[in-house]
Amino acid sequence: MRVLFFSHQADFVYGGEIVTLEFMRALKAKGVDVHFASPAGPYHELAERTGVRCHTISSIEFNRNFAQLPFFAGAYLKTHRGLAKILTDEKIELLHATSLKSMVYAWALGKKRPVLWHHHDILPAGFANSLWLKALASRAEKILAPSEATRRALVEAGVGDTKVKVLRNGFCLSDWKPRPPRKEGDLFRIGFVGELSHRKGADRLEKILPAIQDIPNTETWVIGEGLSEPEFAFQLRAKLENQKVKFLGRRSDMKEIYQQLDLLLVPSRQDPLPTVIVEAGLSGLPVVGANVGGIPEMIVNGENGFLFDTERDAAEAIRQTKTKWQPLARAARALAESRYDSARLSEQLQGIYQEAMHAFRS
Repeated sequence: MRVLFFSHQADFVYGGEIVTLEFMRALKAKGVDVHFASPAGPYHELAERTGVRCHTISSIEFNRNFAQLPFFAGAYLKTHRGLAKILTDEKIELLHATSLKSMVYAWALGKKRPVLWHHHDILPAGFANSLWLKALASRAEKILAPSEATRRALVEAGVGDTKVKVLRNGFCLSDWKPRPPRKEGDLFRIGFVGELSHRKGADRLEKILPAIQDIPNTETWVIGEGLSEPEFAFQLRAKLENQKVKFLGRRSDMKEIYQQLDLLLVPSRQDPLPTVIVEAGLSGLPVVGANVGGIPEMIVNGENGFLFDTERDAAEAIRQTKTKWQPLARAARALAESRYDSARLSEQLQGIYQEAMHAFRS
């Protein structure tokens, strides 16, 4: 089987990109002829390290701004021609669009070969987004969703139920080691890992952290940047710097960072299936997460962490986690191993590829 993964963007490497890289590695290990196409940049460089066949292709970031339509039309045609050439020259059997915007570029190519769309997001409900999603889905043989929450949102938007398959995010288990057990008197370190944005709920730290100031020997690390909302991130940092908070910025050594944390706090306002929760679980970290999106599918309340609705609930969950840390940490690793093994999930992905190819021929 010869598959081309396509990404429209070059610079951002977040959850969806990390998952794509891992699936490409796992499929290549199983003998699949894997290709990858994206613009030049950090993401492309990481893809090259997986050993798959990489192709450089131009594309632009875009939004639904009709004033930019003439410019985007020319760029779209250029990307379309480049993709079509790769598909023909490399005899690609299936095109795997790795995001919603990648599917915009892949849409016009769905007539000649099967297209699979990996949708990592949950768009706000509404008439315009429903039309947008249904139009893209019309040229995808199968759509992958990382959680039941994402699948449900697509179906409620009008995308056919039988088209959407849930495929959890996969990781190589041997790459992740559980952190050592805590010792009495150790510093209790809380971590926030992710984009410093309103959607990720980074500003909720302003209410959560003052409510746990009385917990002794505690500090908070904030790992991430505000690339999409720089002013938001700047203001947040100014407010939190005096509350025992360390801002570490964006890091490339996250496996080592998780070894130094005791708890991951995920206060998102919306999140389909946060990669950081999987990474924390594989590192043996309990998670305190907001009860939204796909997060309730990842946390068994009281077993590998706690769910919360309000900032006050989050503070109480942090207290409970410190008290019950050892059994929560063991369960976090065990649950992550059972759910997010890329070797097993890549076999499931191969089966979905076969379904998409069969549906295209029918």
